[in-house]
Amino acid sequence: MTSPKSKVEFKHDRDGLRLDGAQCFFWIHGSATRWHYVGHHLIIPEGHWGTTPLSFRLNADEKSWHSSWSFHPKNPAPFDLLLGKVESYGFSFVGFSSEVTGRLCMDEFQIRQPNG
Repeated sequence: MTSPKSKVEFKHDRDGLRLDGAQCFFWIHGSATRWHYVGHHLIIPEGHWGTTPLSFRLNADEKSWHSSWSFHPKNPAPFDLLLGKVESYGFSFVGFSSEVTGRLCMDEFQIRQPNG
């Protein structure tokens, strides 16, 4: 994920997923710091495996991201440094009023570079 405008894409299946007000965000982690991509929350439509994958483009502008955790809270890893050293990534449910329940499955997950 070192290039701006990388594309995240995957197929999904949602079965009885109850979000209770939660939004789903993509995050990256590296150098003991996690950043959530708040420039786009994932809208998870009802239904089963579809032929059209969910997709969104990542913006490398720090204003589209939120530093949500750091092992060193007073000195988190800078965003531009982290882009070149992503160690893991995932999705989080944020802002729920009670526990998120149900099932969300993903398949054919990929992060593609702009010309890939």
